Amino acid sequence: MNQSPEVEVENVDTTSNTVLDNNADLGSDLLLSLEVSTHINSVPTSQNASPAGEIIETPSLTVTQLNLGEKNITGKIPSTIICQLKNLTFIDLSNNNISGTIPVGLKDCSMLQHLDLSNNSLSDRIPGELFGMKQLLSLYLNGNMLSGEMPKQISSQLENLDLSENHLYGSIPEDIGNFKIF
Repeated sequence: MNQSPEVEVENVDTTSNTVLDNNADLGSDLLLSLEVSTHINSVPTSQNASPAGEIIETPSLTVTQLNLGEKNITGKIPSTIICQLKNLTFIDLSNNNISGTIPVGLKDCSMLQHLDLSNNSLSDRIPGELFGMKQLLSLYLNGNMLSGEMPKQISSQLENLDLSENHLYGSIPEDIGNFKIF
């Protein structure tokens, strides 16, 4: 069996489609979205057969962007699923009804540059590990029910940070003046 090259999917965006049901669970919707994308890129055709008639293995999937904002999604963030997507650079889960805590496992998304979890129902503390992510440039956590002390150190490469409309306390770190958006 011949193996086909890896297919790179730049963006999983379900805008104006019916891939996701209203009030659906984030974990199952994420899997469904990825399954649809995988099938779109690996539909068996005559081009998938080698000259010897062998079926070529379907390509592996590389997702770099996950845009599931404003989908009426409920449930918790399934970090075990999301962080298996090692090439993710962009995650937008904003304006849903996602609950629970921000998973510490998001720190394993080492390529992540943009994380938008704004306007959900996330609670508990902000994992300090998020502020140590070396590639992260934009972090939007506003409009949740996050509580606890403000992070003492914030990564210097962050360009955009919004922690407004939460229940955070403590002093604002001195290096926060380097950001473009608060």
